[in-house]
Amino acid sequence: HGRPADLSTIPRAIRAGLAYVTEDRKGLGLVLADSIRRNVPLANLDAVANAGVVDDAREAGVAEDYRARVNIKCASIEQETVNLSGGNQ
Repeated sequence: HGRPADLSTIPRAIRAGLAYVTEDRKGLGLVLADSIRRNVPLANLDAVANAGVVDDAREAGVAEDYRARVNIKCASIEQETVNLSGGNQ
């Protein structure tokens, strides 16, 4: 956005809007046997959990928001990631 970003820690980089996508996203980036809903918040569990317990409603909200923002083509966020096309994984 035209301004310096503090990337000194992973949480600061995330807050700055930076994300890392591994080249081997199927092997290292996704839990293919799990749903979109469960996969999306894995990189930022603090957004959906309190004291290590995942709030299902927050998890669904985060996943649905992300699905809409990046235009993931799926029947629902409950769809297993293994069933997504490569471009949607």
